[in-house]
Amino acid sequence: MLRKLSAYNLGICMPHMHDEKTGGFQVLPADRVQVESGLQVSFHADAEVDNPDRYVPVAWVWHDDGIRAASRCVSKCAKNPGSSMHTSGHHTEDDKK
Repeated sequence: MLRKLSAYNLGICMPHMHDEKTGGFQVLPADRVQVESGLQVSFHADAEVDNPDRYVPVAWVWHDDGIRAASRCVSKCAKNPGSSMHTSGHHTEDDKK
């Protein structure tokens, strides 16, 4: 399966999070989504993600009710907290012209 996925630049991941106190591995709950914005990762209730149209799904899982995003990256400009660095999000070379 992994070899077939590689033809599409895809791989296999294990959606997960870590216990804030111990750092221990935890399975990502069905109602949570990992969000990457400004080079920072956080976890939110899927229904509480602000402006979901700003995000690009980058990982998917199957639950009893079907497919849902497990991880999303911000697709708009974001200022990185505590830094002068500015990330422009997901753009192709054509977008920069």
